[in-house]
Amino acid sequence: MIFYVLLTYGIRPTRAIKSHPAAKAQLALIDRVVSLNPQIKPEVVFDYARSVKGLRSLPRLANVLARLQGFDGPKLLLDDLSRLFRIAELRDRERLLKELQVYGSFLFSLKHQKTLSEFSTNEIHNLILHAEKSKSPAQQQRAGDTANARAASINSRKGRSIAVARQLQALKNELLQREVPAVNQNVADEANARGIRTTRGGKWTAQNVDRMLKSLERVSVEFVSGQDHARDQ
Repeated sequence: MIFYVLLTYGIRPTRAIKSHPAAKAQLALIDRVVSLNPQIKPEVVFDYARSVKGLRSLPRLANVLARLQGFDGPKLLLDDLSRLFRIAELRDRERLLKELQVYGSFLFSLKHQKTLSEFSTNEIHNLILHAEKSKSPAQQQRAGDTANARAASINSRKGRSIAVARQLQALKNELLQREVPAVNQNVADEANARGIRTTRGGKWTAQNVDRMLKSLERVSVEFVSGQDHARDQ
């Protein structure tokens, strides 16, 4: 399997590109693809270009495409086909597209999960006019990972908050059984005496006890409402 990497900034590499800053995200994506498909024996081909006038500006890409033409060989994979157009002037993009479409069945964009020959009219339009807006799969993966981590963190905090609120509710119920006025200040004093801390490690006051118990009430209402909705479906 042949992977193509385009370097558009930094120094011109003389040999390996593993440590080149413009290659890192693209190579990381290649590593992920290979890790999911261990039978693949990757061949990495790269060009270095600050601007693209046409396929002649990408000599190694042109050479590989010529090698692939005429037989059912491996496809040429790159992270995002839009990458080839981003550093081309608008007037040069149409020329580049026509040159690449000759090899459209070989050029596979991982971002789009299809070859150039399978691109829709709208996707072709975006290559010409909106290439700069396209994010690479590596960027999308990082964004997705960040969003997932953020969601997991929020869920974790919410879970801890509910657990602490239930502790406070249990204390309040205990005070009632002991016929002690179960006002928020008494609940706070009892929680502090037992070493129960807020989710931020602080001490309890009547005010934050009130907030926590009300939040527990809301969770209970949402749970009951959800069950009622499920029964109605």
